Amino acid sequence: MVLNDIIEQAAGRQSKASEREREEEEEEKPKFKEKCVAQCLKCIDVCCIWDCCTCWIYFQEFCSIIVFDPFMELFITLCIVVNTLFMAMDHHDMDPGFEAFLKNGNYFFTATFAIEAGLKLIAMSPKFYFQDGWNIFDFFIVALSLIELSLEGVQGLSVLRSFRLLRVFKLAKSWPTLNLLISIMGKTVGALGNLTFVLGIIIFIFAVMGMQLFGSNYTKFKHL
Repeated sequence: MVLNDIIEQAAGRQSKASEREREEEEEEKPKFKEKCVAQCLKCIDVCCIWDCCTCWIYFQEFCSIIVFDPFMELFITLCIVVNTLFMAMDHHDMDPGFEAFLKNGNYFFTATFAIEAGLKLIAMSPKFYFQDGWNIFDFFIVALSLIELSLEGVQGLSVLRSFRLLRVFKLAKSWPTLNLLISIMGKTVGALGNLTFVLGIIIFIFAVMGMQLFGSNYTKFKHL
């Protein structure tokens, strides 16, 4: 009996010790998470806020004056409208001179939007630049446009050209009504996610069927 009591007491001590260790581990987990979050925020402040020297700060202020000037915003809006017209004029069997004109126009607008995104990124620093959803959208479009230009001679990547159409939505920044409609549509798509997914599958199926049924009708006469 005495031996059993000793064994039970030892087992009880071990269980209490294990419970204390578990409690200490559970208490340390939130502290560890808080430390990780604090370190990440410090890294963001160091790496994503560009204020290394006085000259750079002056350069940031200069870029901020350029980017946030009302005339600059008007110029970017006009570029978006004209770029949309250029994309609408793209058609089959174009004259070589007209095709070169549209291509040079695409180079100009891509360079303009890339310079705007770069100046805004410098003026605001990455930490504050990427806090705005429209800035993320602009950066995404510029990145895709630059990738398209760098892979212009590669076959089978013409699908990247379709992403140029996303530039039209940049008008929403200066067009409050369009901005409101896009936000409403975004909330609706989130609420009707399953229906949107099913509609996307149906559209994809009919697109593949159309390609299989009617695609050869256009390739037969391409050499005529």
